[in-house]
Amino acid sequence: FNTTLANVNLHVLNSYSEGELTEGATIKESLIVRSEGHRTVRRRVRHFNLDVIISVGYRVKSQRGTQFRIWATNTLRDHLIRGYTLNEKRLRGRGVEFEQAVALLSSTLQNQHLITDQGQAVLDVIQRYARSWRILRDYDEDTLSHAPDKASEPIASLGLAEARETIWALRDDMVARGETPGLFGQERDDTLGSILLNIEQTWDGRPLYPTIESRAAHLLYFVIKDHPLADGNKRSGSLAVP
Repeated sequence: FNTTLANVNLHVLNSYSEGELTEGATIKESLIVRSEGHRTVRRRVRHFNLDVIISVGYRVKSQRGTQFRIWATNTLRDHLIRGYTLNEKRLRGRGVEFEQAVALLSSTLQNQHLITDQGQAVLDVIQRYARSWRILRDYDEDTLSHAPDKASEPIASLGLAEARETIWALRDDMVARGETPGLFGQERDDTLGSILLNIEQTWDGRPLYPTIESRAAHLLYFVIKDHPLADGNKRSGSLAVP
């Protein structure tokens, strides 16, 4: 960080005294043997982990420290907002295994009468989630079969302002329940508006998604696939499904 050793030591000590970090979790001592002149010297050397480096980087006042903070902040924002934490391919590959595990668990518990009424309610939720996962996966792979039932009448347009109001109402409900919303409902860019416009597309004067079922299914799919929100895409998208 282009500063003195004494300055770095001061910031390290402050990070411990202020309770930001704990020594036991961030320091490892090693015994190093080396030659100094004509003698062999054994010294205990402290090695600090990445948490300490980041803490010092946010505390030190130097041009190099400023450059570090700019880099770290941009990296953190990119990591949170763009959602690179989620390994989508790996998660999708685990979908089939998840469905099989849920089916086996459900069958075993119900056949052996090993589940309470409350447990059955939880299991029902998991099974519905598994079915939703399968539908989204089949849609993504263009293998989703069409239901033979007659579709309902067309539904009114969903505007961006109305969608935002609905999402923030859900966020307020989370706060009322004592949950921490964090980045829930925050738009990454203009993707949400683009998705809503896509739902309103027409071809030869006719809407591409003319019914409640088709509009809800595509809206949910696009919201989950395109991640218009920093957090809460699945819950927000599911509001469109009757």
